[in-house]
Amino acid sequence: MNLKFKWLSISLIFASSVLIASCNSGGNQDQDILELQATVLAMSSEQLKEPARQNETPAKPLPTYTPFPTYTPYPTLEPLPTLTPLPPLPPLPTLVPLQTHTPNPTYIPYPTLEPLPTLTPLPTLEPLPTYTPFPTYTPYPTPITPTATPTPVPTPTLTPTPYGYQSIVSQAGMVTLGNNGYQGAFTGVIDTPGDTDTYMFDAVKGQTLEVTMSSNVIDTLLELTDPDGQREMRVDDSGGGTNATLIRTLSKSGTYLIIASSATSGLSDFGAYNLSFTLNPKAN
Repeated sequence: MNLKFKWLSISLIFASSVLIASCNSGGNQDQDILELQATVLAMSSEQLKEPARQNETPAKPLPTYTPFPTYTPYPTLEPLPTLTPLPPLPPLPTLVPLQTHTPNPTYIPYPTLEPLPTLTPLPTLEPLPTYTPFPTYTPYPTPITPTATPTPVPTPTLTPTPYGYQSIVSQAGMVTLGNNGYQGAFTGVIDTPGDTDTYMFDAVKGQTLEVTMSSNVIDTLLELTDPDGQREMRVDDSGGGTNATLIRTLSKSGTYLIIASSATSGLSDFGAYNLSFTLNPKAN
């Protein structure tokens, strides 16, 4: 319906335009033009009236127009301050070229290690048999040929042991051979550098004495003093070693002294020693 109404309006307007153009070409008669325009307007108003729609819901009134608020212009913007140009940037330093990379040498793997041979355990050691010391040698007494009544051997008078002296016949390991004879071996100790050990024994003129002092830590020294207090013999080294051996036929009867010591007196010249003592029996 709306489309038909639009086309009718367009047709009337076109027809009126044609009529106006023909009137203008016919001599400008104003009265005819006015009548023609009135006729066209009457026709258009009659034709343009749209029949009332039945059962049509009346149109809702438009909402009241609220005018926009009065436009308030923005304040005038102040011009930006003149920019001060930044100082020119200093030129960048010349780059130092990188050092030429030297490639790592080709990795040479270590040779494969051969496993060690399996160790064969040593055989279990058998313990040594318990050492059984030899019995102390007891020399046989010199056989005495039966003769006339033997001359009695004078028995030396025993002298009390002075302080600091040791009786040699009372040392462990000494045995009696008869006729004032003794034999045995024992150990002693030089406690400090310069220390001496003094042993005393009683003897009869003509008896043979043999004493040996040996050590692995000191250079041994032996001295023999007669009953009158005179040094009768002094022995340092015997046979090119550091042991000392004293062999003597005693010239007096009485108490003799044997002094055992170190031949040197350095800070380390002290320690243990062994002393072997033999006083042969007096022959009848």
